Amino acid sequence: MDIFIITLKLALGFIIILLIMRLLGKRNLAQLNAGDVIYLLVFGGILEESIYDISEIKNMYVESDGGFSIEKYNTAYPLKEYDYQIYELIKNNEINTDTLKHINHDEHWLFKQLEKRQITTINDVFYADWSFDRGIHIIKYK
Repeated sequence: MDIFIITLKLALGFIIILLIMRLLGKRNLAQLNAGDVIYLLVFGGILEESIYDISEIKNMYVESDGGFSIEKYNTAYPLKEYDYQIYELIKNNEINTDTLKHINHDEHWLFKQLEKRQITTINDVFYADWSFDRGIHIIKYK
């Protein structure tokens, strides 16, 4: 990669961090846990690769320079963000009840979906989303 591009990304990242610190304040940033930081880094890298559905990812590797290499499943056509809506149901052991209401389901339905996949507690789920096209997609803690 060209040194100019690397320098530009570093400078922009630093400026964005300063702006976030000014807007949120140090106290709010201190409340972020490691899971939130990893979530932001990973999903930022995924969106940079123009992947809008996590179920498209076959393997993901962290490179020595801090970047990500993503191996996708072969699909017949490239999917775009507006092709279908994805609803985040669970993130870091927290259920998004507003999303469940939006898709006309409740927590009872969600727990039944988890039981079908031999998941007994919400603490085993790192992330889960739902789409009208493919249904529920769950990522468990390893």
